[in-house]
Amino acid sequence: MSHSITLYCEETKQMVHVAEHSSSWFRGANSSDVVGAFCLAHAGKELRSTLVQPGEFDSCMEWTEWTTDNCQENYQALMGKQLHHLVV
Repeated sequence: MSHSITLYCEETKQMVHVAEHSSSWFRGANSSDVVGAFCLAHAGKELRSTLVQPGEFDSCMEWTEWTTDNCQENYQALMGKQLHHLVV
């Protein structure tokens, strides 16, 4: 059975998928650029990781998962500027 590893910030209600693992294999993030942008945008905030699937987060809270499709928009919303070097 495999587990997803998610990095999340309770303050912003945002998360990013960082890896998956099982007893016989490990796979990193789909996009290290997205993980890096997430960490940069959340510098100074308390980040936590979990093996819980994102769908298993408290259902009464809305969580935003950072992906290649919304990374630039999420970063700009938190930081007020674009990442010109981001390649996603």
